[in-house]
Amino acid sequence: MISADLNCIHGCLAGGAIGDSLGLPYEGLSANGGIRLLGPPIPNKLIWGYGLVSDDTEHACLTAISLTKSHFNPDLFGSQLASCLKLWFLCLPPATGIATAKACLKLILGVNHKLSGVFSAGNGPAMRAAVIGCSVEDQILIKSLIGVSTAITHRDQRSNDGALLIALAANWCRYSQGLNPESFFHFVEDNLAVPSDKIFAEKYTILRESLQSGEKTKDFADTIGMSNGVSGFIIPTTLIALHAWLSNLESFTDVITTCIFCGGDTDTVAAIAGALSGAYLGYQRLPTHLGERIIDYPFSYSRLADLATRLGSPDPSHSRPDWIGYRWIILPIRNMVFVAIILLHAVRRLATLSPTKEDLR
Repeated sequence: MISADLNCIHGCLAGGAIGDSLGLPYEGLSANGGIRLLGPPIPNKLIWGYGLVSDDTEHACLTAISLTKSHFNPDLFGSQLASCLKLWFLCLPPATGIATAKACLKLILGVNHKLSGVFSAGNGPAMRAAVIGCSVEDQILIKSLIGVSTAITHRDQRSNDGALLIALAANWCRYSQGLNPESFFHFVEDNLAVPSDKIFAEKYTILRESLQSGEKTKDFADTIGMSNGVSGFIIPTTLIALHAWLSNLESFTDVITTCIFCGGDTDTVAAIAGALSGAYLGYQRLPTHLGERIIDYPFSYSRLADLATRLGSPDPSHSRPDWIGYRWIILPIRNMVFVAIILLHAVRRLATLSPTKEDLR
């Protein structure tokens, strides 16, 4: 029988991967443009019903690997994650965020991971946050690990605040089945994690009021200025992901489709919300058939169970083979294939229907 914690961790990794793969074909399209060009996101629209994952899933997996190897020691975790990010970047990942790319270059040039972050409020830290929250029980340790994870790539306090919100949401999932969304906000306030930035705090308050009134996620996105699609900025990404998830606690597919129908950075928003939904529902309640349509490697859906097991019950002897190991060698080839498929998908977009100006960001 799978333990509750392992079911939560596996659900977090698997849910994030499914959301990532389903959202990827819609990335960069407006809310209306994505639906008009591709229709509903299920089944996957990338490769005739099959999908790939992007850096969102990769960062979650690298974070899980680093947590396992460091045994949740913040200093060791920072060193491990920095090493993973250097190797990952040397494998030429496509469409890396500018801030993350700059930070990785600094790491490669020998800058200490405590000093490598750049001043940016991008989404990178939020990609890595949910798996930290669902695999760690103590909220003080979560704050420390989030601080380390964020600082490696981003030094803007807003990125730390957004990542901490996602981590605490995932941590809330360990205890929250059957509770209403309002208890999540009490949980955040009990842990003194309300965003410190004035604008972020104001929109966080709007999020709470929107959920209390039963407002739809797309309407909430419009209210906070994301009517043409969610940007790669940490504030709208985290708040819209939280809204989609808290509005559909018992339905994973509703969470994902709600995120995608908001447009913009759909893979990241759906990956974050999917990770939270997976952590809340647990792996056993996820639509496995959607995950099995992910044909990526080595960050494949079938391998996430092993990674979740390592994280849920880490082996202190390190006797098991490294989760990536020699597969680092094939990642550059995988990334070139990924680029080719994305280019073919772009051609398919154009062949289906030429987008108007408002379809593109």
